[in-house]
Amino acid sequence: MPKDEREAEGKGDGACRGDTPGVPSDPPAHRLFGSTGGAKRYVLVTKERTFRPHRHAPPCRARKTRVDEVFGIFPTPFMRAQGTLGETLVAGLVEHFTARATRDNNSSTNLSHTEMLRPSDSPLLADAAALIGPKLVDFGVHLLGERLRWGIKEMWVNVLDNGGRQAMHNHANSFISGVVYLTPTHPGSQTVFMKSPGGTDFLLKNDHAGTAPSEFNADKWVSPAPKPGDMILFPSYLMHAVPPNQGDRRITLSFNAIPSQLNSWGYVIRLSG
Repeated sequence: MPKDEREAEGKGDGACRGDTPGVPSDPPAHRLFGSTGGAKRYVLVTKERTFRPHRHAPPCRARKTRVDEVFGIFPTPFMRAQGTLGETLVAGLVEHFTARATRDNNSSTNLSHTEMLRPSDSPLLADAAALIGPKLVDFGVHLLGERLRWGIKEMWVNVLDNGGRQAMHNHANSFISGVVYLTPTHPGSQTVFMKSPGGTDFLLKNDHAGTAPSEFNADKWVSPAPKPGDMILFPSYLMHAVPPNQGDRRITLSFNAIPSQLNSWGYVIRLSG
């Protein structure tokens, strides 16, 4: 017998020698001990059941361990780009566009928007678009698997006063949507993302005080606390909302973007905004 096997023989927790024949010593024990980069991998270490030996059986060896892995398949990309716009540009956008947000929101009297704008409509928007553009290219790799040219279709400024909210929605005819935060955001008014409510299927849930929400079973996710100049990017199909604003006026710059084309093995669609 090799030395390492001789040393392993009889080791472990000492529960194997002289025990009642044929009885499992304890149930499996599980613990989460780590994850990997990329698509998250959750690794569970499981102790195998150790059966007590029969009367004349040789001493059992140390408990073995096996690794069970839980993968987060098909994850949804979400980018947080801190400090995308500098203080001077942020201040200029707030000063220029706040008074132009005259279109009332149809679900909240304390929320108003500007008209839909293009980067070419203002030097301030053009400067913002120039800084946002490279981030769109980087994010597009995660979404479509290739570095493509991206164009911003429309941009608009949102002014959310105390008590105002933004109802759950997503953005049609777009691939990437984004928000640049231009003023401080109250912790209770951070952008919230939701799982799609689905169709007409019956809804079954396991949701009570004893459950622990995780990225696999939660139906809502609160985005990180932003600072002025920070930006988030997300797939346009994602449902999102803003809870009632409990703080001071909250001003954001939103936009939608599309790639220059999509190519599926020679079947090409060219897009323009």
